[in-house]
Amino acid sequence: VRLQGTTSGFPALELLSHRGIMGKVKRTYDDSSFHAATKVIMPKDAIGFNAHDLISDTDNVVLTDGEGNFSLFEYSGVGTYHGHYLFNGAENPFALAREMISWMFKRVPDCSVIVGSTPVENKGALFVTRRCGFKFIDTISSPVGDLKISILTRSEFNKDE
Repeated sequence: VRLQGTTSGFPALELLSHRGIMGKVKRTYDDSSFHAATKVIMPKDAIGFNAHDLISDTDNVVLTDGEGNFSLFEYSGVGTYHGHYLFNGAENPFALAREMISWMFKRVPDCSVIVGSTPVENKGALFVTRRCGFKFIDTISSPVGDLKISILTRSEFNKDE
């Protein structure tokens, strides 16, 4: 239900917008700052994660808020991107994740589905993932532990926009 008197219809998003959280997201090609953030945030044993290769691949999209928080949308195939969120002290991770997802769906015409894989023990990330509208579809075992697989389609996301 949208509320009258707000631009978006969602008072919490209006408050965040007025506090300057919304609208700061931009695409980046700066692999040095992305690489530095991944060294702080990523587990030391992250398998197959090479910041330079990922940001250099123009099919992938790396977004930042300019304050050390990043998302990587890794191209998986026609219309599908695998989302990774590398937040390092984001004031409001939910609002930032929503803004980054919105950026993808609005500015990347090919993006129709975002897939997530979240470690089952990371309760905070699972909470944000669910609040962003992702639907959990499976749990898989991986070399880094069990992961909850989730998806968010453009049409499902746009229901809330």
